Amino acid sequence: MAKRFSVQRALQLVIEESEAFDDDVGLEEEVSESAINCQSYSKLICCLFIFLVNCLVQKLIGLFYQNFCSSLSLSVSSTGTFVVNVTQSSYQAEENHNITLEWSFTTKPHAPPDFLIIFCELITDLRESVLYHLHEGVEVPESQDEQFSGRVQCDKDVLREGRIRLHVSRLRTEDSGLYECTVLTSDGRNSGKCRLNVSAAVDQPEPQRPTERPEPESRGRIGLYAGLGLTAAAAAALLVKLCCSSSPCFTKSPDETVNLYSEV
Repeated sequence: MAKRFSVQRALQLVIEESEAFDDDVGLEEEVSESAINCQSYSKLICCLFIFLVNCLVQKLIGLFYQNFCSSLSLSVSSTGTFVVNVTQSSYQAEENHNITLEWSFTTKPHAPPDFLIIFCELITDLRESVLYHLHEGVEVPESQDEQFSGRVQCDKDVLREGRIRLHVSRLRTEDSGLYECTVLTSDGRNSGKCRLNVSAAVDQPEPQRPTERPEPESRGRIGLYAGLGLTAAAAAALLVKLCCSSSPCFTKSPDETVNLYSEV
């Protein structure tokens, strides 16, 4: 009887352990399923976020494209009526000289004078240099390149007439190149181009000093001979005087002369 009870107790313990194991397995399966569900939810949220961002980007791109097209069509339509011309297509100057570059643009009688933007620059193979910048009627010297600092003046009195006159002083050879001037007003936007060629200054010859003509050689010899002759004459006269003063005089008095004749 006791043996039978022990077997039944053992079987019951085995069954309880198996049920507990089954419960643990089921709990692990529930945990894994919940983890899987969480991962699926996070993926779903990520996909939804990406979808919303994509829609927003496409919307922004569409708005930008519409604004760009409208501004482009406006500029194209206004450029057809707004024109910028150059007075000369080519300029020639010499180094250290001055020159005036001129452009003209279409204006209207009642156009606001403050809404005027002028941007002129020098374009070469090496770089682009800002020559002059006017923003809404106010000069912007900070934009000007150091190459043109203090050498460019604008005649503002003729801007109302639709004329741009830029006076460039003390030209340099590196000022040569293509000059483009862009003008923006309430009527539109356009640009004009001209070319400037600055040649090197020609060295001026130094003034010739007058050369002194040397005296002829014969005249020099004559002077030398005359000086020698005068020196010799003076020396001879001095010698004669010395001889006369040291020798006795041979001249006799009249009385002695008479006596001498009587004796004869």
